[in-house]
Amino acid sequence: MQKYLSYYSGSRGGKVRSAPQLPTPPEGENERVIFEEIMAARKDNRPVSRHMLSQKLHESKGLPPKQAFALVEVYCETEAPSTPEYLDKEFMVPYLKAWAITMAVLSVLVMWFSASKVMHGQRVWMWGFAAGTLLIGMSLSGWIKSLWREYIKD
Repeated sequence: MQKYLSYYSGSRGGKVRSAPQLPTPPEGENERVIFEEIMAARKDNRPVSRHMLSQKLHESKGLPPKQAFALVEVYCETEAPSTPEYLDKEFMVPYLKAWAITMAVLSVLVMWFSASKVMHGQRVWMWGFAAGTLLIGMSLSGWIKSLWREYIKD
């Protein structure tokens, strides 16, 4: 038993790890904003992405979005390579909007085709209005979900 206790107490000649060194803030003003945001995210235990960092830099310093993204990209490649490009919720927003627009266009086409068939006396195409309404509902649902993910921060 004494053998195991001495092993865990560090008396067997094993090296005791010291606390990890805190990273030092960079010299540049823009890099400091990126550094502080990454440190705040680590402290609060919340996820952060390069996209989010570039938006923060754009808002706080007034840099053009492309330049802000380039600065964040260079900083993260050298200092914080584990920072992801996008988080899950950021990645889905453009696809939800594209899906919503596609469904709306498809809905209009289905309704227009059905209306043209009904105008020519073919009553079989009345289901197209129901399908178009369903597609518009799906489109509206996708658009609302994209806005929800974009504007609601957790």
